Amino acid sequence: GYNSRLRLPRVEDVARFSLVRAARENVTFEEGDITPAVGSSWFAAGVSFTSFKMIESDAVVTLSLGEEVEVNLLGCSRLQVPPRSSVTPIEPIAKMGLDVRGRIAPHEGVASLEGLITRDSYVFSPRCHIAGGFAFYLWFGGHQHSGDFVATLGGYHPRFDKPSHYPSVPRFALTWEVDPSLTIKGEAYFALTRQAIMAGGALEILYQDRDTRACLKAAANLLAYWDP
Repeated sequence: GYNSRLRLPRVEDVARFSLVRAARENVTFEEGDITPAVGSSWFAAGVSFTSFKMIESDAVVTLSLGEEVEVNLLGCSRLQVPPRSSVTPIEPIAKMGLDVRGRIAPHEGVASLEGLITRDSYVFSPRCHIAGGFAFYLWFGGHQHSGDFVATLGGYHPRFDKPSHYPSVPRFALTWEVDPSLTIKGEAYFALTRQAIMAGGALEILYQDRDTRACLKAAANLLAYWDP
């Protein structure tokens, strides 16, 4: 792209971005994905591939040049077990989608990698939904938070005072409606920062019918600081 700029998506919108979709289907740019910008240029390369005959992935790398230099990685992966078969179609026991965005922006002094499980993901049964995300951020150079970092799977401890520059990440969660009477819910998280480490999880099992109701709840959370 010459004299133009890409408007790159948030991790939630990676799958709908024109360049990512173009890796697997014939699409044109949607309004807003590319805008005029005198003196700016960009390059992009994309690929679609399959891993282990089960994971289908689309990936795009972009390089933006001009007053500011930025590198981005956008990717979508879809897993189905057992894999699709036109000969003997079998109902999958697991489907999972993962959207990823990586970014290196020297002018902002930040490098990041974010991932998000798609809403249609499940294991065991379509009634057993899974969700969640992860993030890694590193601040460097002239950034006011230079030297700080965070790596998290599923977010933070409920009592952790999250700095405003840290990303918000959804919990790793499982919700399974086994049958109309029995529901199982679980969640988990882990995070490591420059000053603290934290981890935890929770489990809830609920059984109820017309005459009976029983509930089990269990949770554990750990938060340790070494740099107040």
